[in-house]
Amino acid sequence: MHFTFDGMDVTNVASPGYAAAATNQGMIFTPSTGCGRGFAAESVGSSLLIETNYAVDFGTSSWTIGMIVDLETGGNGFQYFFGANSASTMRCFCNGASGQDNIMLRSPGGDIVIDGATTLGTPHQIVFVYDSVAQEIRGYLDGVLTETMPQSSALDLNGTAADFQVGGHLGGTMLTGSTIDEFRVYRRAVDQSEITSWAACTGGSGMNYCTPAVNSTGVAASIFGTGSTVVTNNSFELGARDMPVFSFAFFITSQTQGFAMNPGGSAGNLCVTGSVGRYVGPGQIQQSNLAGEISLAIDLTATPQPNGFVSVQPGETWNFQVWYRDSAGGVPTSNFSDGLQVDFL
Repeated sequence: MHFTFDGMDVTNVASPGYAAAATNQGMIFTPSTGCGRGFAAESVGSSLLIETNYAVDFGTSSWTIGMIVDLETGGNGFQYFFGANSASTMRCFCNGASGQDNIMLRSPGGDIVIDGATTLGTPHQIVFVYDSVAQEIRGYLDGVLTETMPQSSALDLNGTAADFQVGGHLGGTMLTGSTIDEFRVYRRAVDQSEITSWAACTGGSGMNYCTPAVNSTGVAASIFGTGSTVVTNNSFELGARDMPVFSFAFFITSQTQGFAMNPGGSAGNLCVTGSVGRYVGPGQIQQSNLAGEISLAIDLTATPQPNGFVSVQPGETWNFQVWYRDSAGGVPTSNFSDGLQVDFL
C-alpha cells in the first residue's frame, strides 16, 4: 500500500496493491510540507479519516509502515495516525501514553516509542520495521534508526476485518490541521538505504542521467524510482514530476543508454536507445495530476520489449524515461524527462 495523495485522492500506487479501493471519509488535501512537492492529507475534524478497506493479515511475515506527519497547524495533543483493531488492536498515536512529542506503535509483542517524532514546526518521517528473523521492531526518525524493541515472541498479525484506517483509529483521528503524507505499507523489512532515500525525498532508487529539455511549465520534468531494487521482491515504482498538469504520459525502458535530440519532432531529448519498450498496457498510460506528477508500480517479471515481455534478472541494469504530451508556443508537441539508471540486485 502506498498513498502519495498527490492526485488529491486516495489512490493506492503500490504493487501489487489490493482488491478494494480506499475511501476518503472527509480529509482534505493541502500542499505537502514533507518533501516540498505534491499534496498531503489533512484532518479537518473528528471522525474524518481514510478507510483503506485493507485487512492487516501479515501473519508472521516481516512488514514496514512509513509516513510523514506534520503537526505544525494541528497542535501536538493526543491524536491517532493509523490503526487496525482486528489485528491485535495495532495502532499508532502521539502524546498521551507515549509522552509529549513522542510517537508510539502499540504491538502485542512490545510497544515501541520514538522520542521527538512529533515536535511542532517540523515535518517528520516515521518508519516502523518489523524484522521477523530478528523478532524486533525498529523505529526510524527522519531516516535514522533511533529505537529497537525486541518482541516477546514472533508477531502474528491476522486481521480478520478490512479495518485498517489511516489518519485515525476507532473514531479517534488526527487533530484539525495535522497532515499525513507518503503513507506506505510493505510486507517486507525495508532496509536502511531505502529508508534513507525516503527521508531525503530523492525517490531513492537509481541514478539520473541525460539532460532533459525545459517544458511548457518553465522547468524540465524529472524521473525517479522508489521501492526495492532486489528483483525477488518485485516491489519497484517509477514516478515523474514537473510535467504540465493533466498531461498524458507513459514510461519507456531499455538496457542501453543513448541521446537523440528532438526525435520525431519532439521538443525533448531521448535518453535510451536499442531495444526500447513502452509501458502502454492496461492502466499503464498515465495522466499527470494537479502537481504535475505521475507514478506507476511496475512488474519486474513483465518488462516490455519490442518482441514481448522479459523478466529483469539480478545484476542487470535497466534505464527508464518518461514520454509526455507538451506544448511549445501553444502548439501541441511531446517531451521527455531525464533518464534513470537502475542497477537491479
